Amino acid sequence: MPEGETLPVFSAKNLDAGYNGKATVAGINISAKKGNVLCLIGPNGAGKTTILRTFAGLLPPVRGEALLSGENIAAIKAAERARRLAVVLTEQPFSSLTSAYEIVAAGRTPYTNFFGALNEKDHKIARGTLETVGAAELADRDFLSLSDGEKQKVMIARALAQQPEIIILDEPTSHLDIRHKLEVMEIVNHLARETGLVVILALHDIDLALKYCGFVLFVKDGRILAEGKPEEIVTTDEDTVSGKLNEPNEIERIFSLENASFDAVMGGVEAHNTNPARIFVVPGGGRGAKIFRLFSRRSIGIAAGVLHRGDLDHRIARLMRLPLVESEAFLSIKQSTLDHAFDLMRGCTVVIDSGFPVGETNRGNIELLRRALDEGMRCYTFRKHAEAEVLFGKEARKFCYAGGISDLEGIIDGP
Repeated sequence: MPEGETLPVFSAKNLDAGYNGKATVAGINISAKKGNVLCLIGPNGAGKTTILRTFAGLLPPVRGEALLSGENIAAIKAAERARRLAVVLTEQPFSSLTSAYEIVAAGRTPYTNFFGALNEKDHKIARGTLETVGAAELADRDFLSLSDGEKQKVMIARALAQQPEIIILDEPTSHLDIRHKLEVMEIVNHLARETGLVVILALHDIDLALKYCGFVLFVKDGRILAEGKPEEIVTTDEDTVSGKLNEPNEIERIFSLENASFDAVMGGVEAHNTNPARIFVVPGGGRGAKIFRLFSRRSIGIAAGVLHRGDLDHRIARLMRLPLVESEAFLSIKQSTLDHAFDLMRGCTVVIDSGFPVGETNRGNIELLRRALDEGMRCYTFRKHAEAEVLFGKEARKFCYAGGISDLEGIIDGP
């Protein structure tokens, strides 16, 4: 090791993880320094839990080694390992009539005497960890009476009470609502930043992983497909990072997504809508997204335009695989592009003006809507009457006015 460089808190070298001498995931080489949050991502059955159990010393490596500050974890005695490494698995085998505080205090067991008695220092640490995770008010509650989110906070507090160098968490956000998912991930990040803990966790939720974890490993089919900082390995279709996940459909491939697209910029998934277009939406500035999704849920086909490249609605329409007429970013829409959009529009039954903000570059879409009104097409708008009259004059009276998205529910009888 070069002079001045410190040992990583955790590392895995040429590690194969599995059962009964047979590897289920092979070739793991990673390291984590103080304050790192490292996440395993992959579909069910990819081997994430097996890897975590091997990292924790609960399973022997099939090959290679997992190291805690340079020491082989498998060779560290159980009592010492419990002081240096804490594990929170998905199972929570606790009986009723056990208080949250008692669960947390059990984290001090590696430090107690032969009789397991807690001293004042142990109680102070247990109370402090409950406060750290924002669960002090749960101390006297029966653990089994808590919500899933509350239980997870208590289990993290218990792990903290061990005062470890590393905490390993297996699917800590499973079964949690969005509020508690975010709370747990905020706690994880805070602990890593403020205490220097190394946190290693497995997640299903790629959105959370990319936004909260500093290092990710993508696991599938018994191997690590990619590893590194999220912003480096999960790229968009505009990025070209050599040797990384630079194909726009790479995440879809990892999770076997056939009818949806993942967007690295927004960190979300959009379902495809490849039904024949019956609704033409004139979107812009994010005003079209809710309309796209409304009709997609009902399996009603949508076409969209004209959208400037880089507009939020443009990105969502592309992810959904909608028929789309697009224009160059920051430039006024060309007449030929409007003609193309009108041809696509005429093949639809209904036209919807999303109420997009009007500027110099997209003013052509007002003309597109005028043509639809002139042709006697059935047109809806989300604009107020006064705004529509300013933009369309007397033609504004031909619109059907939608006060909200629910007003569109019955305009086409979907399957």
